[in-house]
Parts: sequence; structure tokens; C-alpha cells
Amino acid sequence: MGAFAPDHGDPAGELRAEGRYAEAAALLDVEIERCQLEDRPNRLARAKLARGVVAHDLGDLAGAAALLAAARRTLVAGQRPEAVAVCAFDLALVHHDRGELDDAVDRLQEARAIFESIGHLVEAAACNQNLGVVLHAMGRDAEARGRLEAARATFAAEGRTDDVTECDHDLAIIAGGMALSPG
Repeated sequence: MGAFAPDHGDPAGELRAEGRYAEAAALLDVEIERCQLEDRPNRLARAKLARGVVAHDLGDLAGAAALLAAARRTLVAGQRPEAVAVCAFDLALVHHDRGELDDAVDRLQEARAIFESIGHLVEAAACNQNLGVVLHAMGRDAEARGRLEAARATFAAEGRTDDVTECDHDLAIIAGGMALSPG
């Protein structure tokens, strides 16, 4: 399970991609403060979303959950569906890592529904794949297989061979009765 990649040209996202999480956090903290001073709620929400992902990277699960939940509320109110879906997906990862599996399922289903509604099928498939991981952790293997098979079919149709291989691996683990770990 992994967060979506940063937008190209995003300095904090580039620092995060290089593993420079503390520097990314500092840059995003400045951006959050600036957006608050300028009263730019949508930009503030996006900065909180990015900062929440970095907090997760740094192991601050409580901080990540708070930042992502705050960002999600603003993005929902601002009717920004794609950003809401990304935020819900990232929040699901935090819930998973906190052991809040029911909440992780809820957020992944929310993200999947939004991605499907706006035609982002690969992102919806990523939600299905992660749903498979979470459902397996909950002992709901039949549902997990269904989500993973749906994800695999979409990835195959889109030519995403690495993602197909990852789904095949997850399905084999479930078939073998072993535990899946986020990846």
C-alpha cells in the first residue's frame, strides 16, 4: 500500500521522493502557514494533504490522521473530487497502519467510488488492490480475492504489468493462507 506520487514540479513532493522527509515537512509547514495567512482554503487543504503524507512517512500516524482528515473535510466542502479521493486513499493507509481496518475499508471504498465516477480507472484499481490487502487482514478472504481480481483485470487491460504481477503475488499469498504486508 503506497501513497500517490507527487505532482511534477512540486518541491516538497520532490524532496519526499528523495527520502528527505524532514525537509519536505519543513517546506510544507511554511506553505500551510502562508495559506492560512492568505486565507486560501483549497490550497491549504492540499498542503495539509501533502504534509499528512509526509507525517505518515515520518511515522507520525496521529499527526498524519489529523492533517489528512482536516484536508479531506475542506476538499469535500470545496467540491474537489479528485483531491478528495487522493486524500481518502492516503487516509486509508494511515488507518491501516494504525490498525483501524474498518476505517481503512471505508476510506478506500470512498476513494474507489470517486475515482470510478471521474473515470480514473487505474487509481480505482489501486484502491481495489489495497482493499484486498485490508480485507485479507480482516480475515475476509473471499472479498479480498474479488477486489484483487478486479484490480488485476483493470491493470491488465491498461497494460500495467508490474501491478498485475503484484496482484498475482497478493492472490498467491491469500491462496497459501499467509499474511499480506503492505507494499
